[in-house]
Amino acid sequence: MTFPFLFGPDSGSGGSSGTKGSPQQSLRNSDYDATVKEASAKLASQVSSDKISNDPLVGETVEKLRNEGINIQNVNSKQSIGGITVNEIDIETTDVVIEVKSGGTKHHFDQFNRQMKYAQSINKSYIIFGPNIRPGVIKELRRCGFVVATSYDELIQLIKKGKKYE
Repeated sequence: MTFPFLFGPDSGSGGSSGTKGSPQQSLRNSDYDATVKEASAKLASQVSSDKISNDPLVGETVEKLRNEGINIQNVNSKQSIGGITVNEIDIETTDVVIEVKSGGTKHHFDQFNRQMKYAQSINKSYIIFGPNIRPGVIKELRRCGFVVATSYDELIQLIKKGKKYE
């Protein structure tokens, strides 16, 4: 029995001689090659769309936390309090909401306040993680009551301490 959808319409019941019409020959035809290329491209696009985050620092941070055995509950989730969107939460663990900042933070204080209120409403701590945040901005954030981590080691230590640092 032949299956034309597998080997093409010309395939015979053929053995393995490699002659025209055999399954081996039909598998080499251009329709098959095009189908394989199309399937490969589709799979590649699915794999790349399944990446952890569009922000490479968020993705790298999630991987480091997972490698330390920290349970990641959500990545890039949209949360709300009383119908008000609290922007995107970068990383949420069992006990902590983490905002990952790869660039400047000067104009993000309102966002940080909303996210911290969200974290408190679900009984979680809130950490701003930014390895490139300038020292003056870190000082100002801490003065305003935010917990700031500037290295993976510091972030991991704060998460493992959990609610104790508040």
